[in-house]
Amino acid sequence: ATVDDLLTCLRQFNGRTADYVLWLGAGASVSSGIPCADDIVTDLLRKCHAARTKLPARTPNPIAREDVRSWANGNLPWFADRDKKSEYALAMENVLKAPGARRDYLRRLMGNAWPSKAYALLGRLLKKGLFDTVVTTNFDDLVRLGCAQVLGPPITVVNTSVQFRRLTPHGEQVRLVRLHGDFDHGDLLNTEPELENTPSIRFDATRRLFRSYGLILIGYGGWDVRLMGGLFAPLWGNRKSDFLSKGVYWCHLKGTALSPYVRSFLDEGPPDRGFSVEITGFDAFISELADHFEVHLSAERDSIEELRVAWEAHAFIKDLLDKILLPASPADLLKTQQEVLNRMASALDLRQAVLVHRAPESGSLQTVAR
Repeated sequence: ATVDDLLTCLRQFNGRTADYVLWLGAGASVSSGIPCADDIVTDLLRKCHAARTKLPARTPNPIAREDVRSWANGNLPWFADRDKKSEYALAMENVLKAPGARRDYLRRLMGNAWPSKAYALLGRLLKKGLFDTVVTTNFDDLVRLGCAQVLGPPITVVNTSVQFRRLTPHGEQVRLVRLHGDFDHGDLLNTEPELENTPSIRFDATRRLFRSYGLILIGYGGWDVRLMGGLFAPLWGNRKSDFLSKGVYWCHLKGTALSPYVRSFLDEGPPDRGFSVEITGFDAFISELADHFEVHLSAERDSIEELRVAWEAHAFIKDLLDKILLPASPADLLKTQQEVLNRMASALDLRQAVLVHRAPESGSLQTVAR
């Protein structure tokens, strides 16, 4: 299906009852400053490589993504034997052994996240009633932050077994359903064993919703074997299944392939029920959807965003000048250069960047990669 096909379905909204559940995966949070699953895997592999090669602690590891993955294939049996398993789950399990270490690592990654404009628009679409339920495998608070300024009663977070048992279609308040837990309850599901032990009530309750709604998924790759097998696979018990009668639209970035589990799920369902949709990104899709429903951000929200960007730029320049003017050892200088590059790349929303500078001693050109 195309984006226009999906927008046509959403435009049938009658202003009262939501037709679709919105499912958000990690890909929806990248533009808000949270690394995607692939970037997290690369970072964890770099940590393994740094430990094996005796790189001093907190020294940036400049090894490129493809190089560190090649190294991992030859040196880390758990990575080399991954087959079709989730690389993210395997990396979390084998690099950060304890749940507390995984929790702290993710907290640091998400500490500086700020909701993109798309999340602010989503909050207004939720207020309008286009969606009344958001399902997510993410741990961040971006949906809740995007809704904070516009919803009357705050969004209801569904995470405990009791809340899942009470989950019914078309609730009185907007719901955020957390399938993989959250920081508040300390029940984050990251590793293969943790995902394998996902409480079945979460799947049963979510599946009940699919008898009353269609489903739109954005930013979720479908590599979680337990979730794909426990939640999605049983939906197509037969071709006359009454699940997802309004269709499931699995959105993915142009040029990226669906996981074999997703492809199998879509192929096995009724031909008029499951569709893949190529999109240019979460932000672009939500912005287009907001235009269709004449949902816009207030001038105040735009001013706050401009002020935040200006303040970050001011703080960045001040820190940069402080570090340039202070004498530093070669190791500290390399660390400073890496920090500068990361902050510049984040400010410009770049996933890859190279800083080229001239070495003060030799005058030769040197590079630092991100």
